[in-house]
Amino acid sequence: MGMLGGEPSLQSPKPCNNLGYRYFVTVTIWKDRCMPASLALGKPLTGAVLMRLAAEGMIRGVVDVGPGCGVYSRLFRSLLGDVPWTAIEVWAPYVRQYILNDLYDRIVIGDIRYLDIKKVGEDGVFLFGDVLEHMTIDDAVEVVENASHHARLMVLSVPIGCWPQGEVDGNVFETHVEENLSNQDITDNFPNLCAARTFLDSRGRGVSVFFAAAEEADREKIARFVDEEERAMVDTIGSGVLQQAFVDFGNDRACAEFQDQIVACLQRSDGVN
Repeated sequence: MGMLGGEPSLQSPKPCNNLGYRYFVTVTIWKDRCMPASLALGKPLTGAVLMRLAAEGMIRGVVDVGPGCGVYSRLFRSLLGDVPWTAIEVWAPYVRQYILNDLYDRIVIGDIRYLDIKKVGEDGVFLFGDVLEHMTIDDAVEVVENASHHARLMVLSVPIGCWPQGEVDGNVFETHVEENLSNQDITDNFPNLCAARTFLDSRGRGVSVFFAAAEEADREKIARFVDEEERAMVDTIGSGVLQQAFVDFGNDRACAEFQDQIVACLQRSDGVN
């Protein structure tokens, strides 16, 4: 619903556990607000990398953990080919509220911490979009470790910095149990990470997107794709689409407009890869 002001500058790489961090830094202070909806930061790059992986035949299915209003399906399903999408949602009212049956082939109602993940799907990509902060770091590590035994690829989008939030409209699962996460919290605890990008404001708040894979060859390929797609986006269209912080993904028009930006970004970067 707004743009971060100023032009972010792509800083020198700041490696952490060999993930090759790069920080997109902005100068404008973020508005104080809770975060019941996904931040838009990092999603254009995520979409570009997922498209590259799909083109390589590396995505046979998608498991969206904590889909909320179905952000990832709304943005990326039409871009990844004809593969099955599964949603794991702990708050059943969201299924009807956001018409998730129209966005996913299968919906599992349950808490990811207690589900038998091998019954959900294997050899696909697991998306953890702004969901890990809703549980303790120990629980989050256990969830991701369990998923890593069944997923070929994983994407973790994690709010970085101070993001306090309580329940939203009676949904206690919207509470941020971990409300002040750092990149180090993730790199020190989570398995098979191979690339990461961080988008922060001048107060140190924002989003980090982490990519992980079970096999070393896949990790090397993902790290290369992240580098290439990031460079293509910045070189061909500037950094505007990477700056947008808040989008009302529950609004079909706002979501479609943001998707159009991503698609345009990808189309214009094709010649750079």
